[in-house]
Amino acid sequence: MNFFMRAIWSLWGNKRRSLILLITLFVLGNLILAGLSIQAATKQSSEWAKEKLGTNVTLKYDYVKAVQSAGMNDAIPYELIPMEEIELLGSIDYVTEYHFFDTIEYVASNFEPVETESDLDQYDYQRAENIGVQFVNKTQLSPEFYNGTNVLLEGRHLSEDDIGKNLALIENTIANENDINIGDSIELANKFLDDLSLEVVGIYETSVVLDSSVTYVQHRLPWNQVYTPFTEPLTNDSLMVEAVFYFDSVSNMAPFIEKAKQTSSLDFDHFSLMTSTDYYEEMAGPLEMVSDLSNTMVNIVLLSSFVILILLMMLFVKGRIHEIGVLISLGESKRKILGQLWVEVAFLVAIAFALSSISGSLIGEYVGTHLLEQEVSLVREPVGTEEDFLRTLGIGGAEHIEIISDIDISISGSVLLLLGGIGVLLSIISTTIPAFFVLRLNPRDIIIKND
Repeated sequence: MNFFMRAIWSLWGNKRRSLILLITLFVLGNLILAGLSIQAATKQSSEWAKEKLGTNVTLKYDYVKAVQSAGMNDAIPYELIPMEEIELLGSIDYVTEYHFFDTIEYVASNFEPVETESDLDQYDYQRAENIGVQFVNKTQLSPEFYNGTNVLLEGRHLSEDDIGKNLALIENTIANENDINIGDSIELANKFLDDLSLEVVGIYETSVVLDSSVTYVQHRLPWNQVYTPFTEPLTNDSLMVEAVFYFDSVSNMAPFIEKAKQTSSLDFDHFSLMTSTDYYEEMAGPLEMVSDLSNTMVNIVLLSSFVILILLMMLFVKGRIHEIGVLISLGESKRKILGQLWVEVAFLVAIAFALSSISGSLIGEYVGTHLLEQEVSLVREPVGTEEDFLRTLGIGGAEHIEIISDIDISISGSVLLLLGGIGVLLSIISTTIPAFFVLRLNPRDIIIKND
């Protein structure tokens, strides 16, 4: 009888031993697979976040920094960015493209904006404006369209050729709720500025999901954003609220910021240059924490698996010393005896890990979601802080980025392949070490040792 068949009969003949090993391997397999699937999911979500944020640097007035750097009795005027400064920074070698815009709040006259439940009464603050109008040179370079958050559904984008024309892009939700189509006009009013009558030339859809921990004024809601061209040709004296500079590599952002601070006359105690990497730290912070925890979990479980299996195999091999001594006495090679032990463990590993592939994803999803929820709850800022209030009103520093609070944990082919490799490694190491202490002896010593 060859050693492979002998291994199968040995497993069948010692059902209790086989069942103990199978249950142990099943539990370890679930823990390993849960850790591996969480690792894969966090890596995929991390790559998605980096791709979504892109490689750009945002220049804007940072009211929070201005407040922090000012004296107790100092006035803090809101500053805009001169077009001359934007063009100067846009000419730096690292920049591939740049975008700039101005934003003004208006009141919708002939249509209804989107409304959500708001708790702004806690600030004792009310505003009549309910539509945010963004004056742009090209909508395709607007960060929301550039990174895919906004997608054009109908019509066309705005371009530099449209400057001075009364045109608009509106969000699909407003278009549907007010039955607005391409070619229709929308009316916007402002008590300090001329009213606007804009022809709708494009309808876009936003994929933004609001952060439930933050309150928003109505004109800041993503569905209430209207894009329109600048009303007149731009000059060096034109003023902008924000500018975004795009790069072909993440490595170019830091040198750009260093050179920008050297060449620009802007006061960077009041202005911020925020990189997409800065936004990533806020967006994916909890995700990185879960990734670190899953790495630790996998390492601990793997180490524990090796130790547990080696100890179990030592007990089982010790109970089979007589069997091993007889086989060697009958002329069976030690290599084949070791092969038999390998086959026994590998067979049980294959069954246990196959079963764990069904339940491991469920355990991984539960553990991963629970860990992520915990980390998200730790990093969220409480509503009502000065910085949160200023950001809500649109005059804060960095935009409030949607924190990744959900991950899709599933078992991919690469995860199963990695699990199989771990299984093979477990089988070899956990069998070889205990067997070595027995197989190094001669048959007589083995049988005497058993006696």
